[in-house]
Amino acid sequence: MLKDINIYFYHIQPDSIHWVKEYKSLYYEHLMKLGANVRYVDKLDSLDGFLILGHYNEYIRFKKEKNTDKIKTIAQSNATALNPFIYQITKSQEIKFLYDIDINITARKKHTQILKSNYLYTNIYTVGFPIRIPKKKSYTKTKGLAVIAGRLTPDKLVYESLRIAIDEILDIEKIIVCYPKSQKDLLQYYPKRKIIDYQECDNEKLLKYLEKAEYYIISSLGDTSSVSTVEALYRCCKLITSEYRKMPSHFPYYYDNQKNLEYYNPKQCAKKLLDIIKNYQPL
Repeated sequence: MLKDINIYFYHIQPDSIHWVKEYKSLYYEHLMKLGANVRYVDKLDSLDGFLILGHYNEYIRFKKEKNTDKIKTIAQSNATALNPFIYQITKSQEIKFLYDIDINITARKKHTQILKSNYLYTNIYTVGFPIRIPKKKSYTKTKGLAVIAGRLTPDKLVYESLRIAIDEILDIEKIIVCYPKSQKDLLQYYPKRKIIDYQECDNEKLLKYLEKAEYYIISSLGDTSSVSTVEALYRCCKLITSEYRKMPSHFPYYYDNQKNLEYYNPKQCAKKLLDIIKNYQPL
């Protein structure tokens, strides 16, 4: 029975990454609407139920807790070491993590298939990835405005996105490069041109730029998918993707378009996840 299932989140910390805050708050909101018993906790001591983890550091936190034998863990796989351009985790670390988590979930079917076929692991499900869907359906665009967003690290291939904007899109008049806080020192390695405007952005500022942008350009090889791409599509941007992400020798990325945005609908994600929880059977 649903009333007998308890679902927990660790309290959201003020310094949490934006996507972690949104991810947890959206699941909390929509699982509650579906009638689940959901609450935030600081400790899991002797509690019984399911813990939905946010960032990897919450997994580390959980491993340090005591008396958690009755807790089943749920974790989102957003990237994989099977991608040769991912440097944050090794294959051995990923295997340990996957087998240590009770329910692994992914945003898309291809990600699930890749993990199952390469790691011979079955306890992983395609649920989606909840994002906050804007209420507006149309936007007034600035003609010739392109947005590029992400870390200024090599795996994101911001250089390639700039090349596409300058060399391949004929009507580009301005390019805004949104980069995260603390990476300003890396700007010294990037080209200075009148049409390029480098902006340190949080998510709120990025979304405002996307509302005005005609184009969103992504070349990153360090992502399996990109939440900012979906946010751009919801804001009616024309999506431009580098050919590098389509080369057969590279990791098989999947592409988002207007037809598959349901994977990011928080209501649908919560419903799928709750069905998995209700039918969960330990391996």
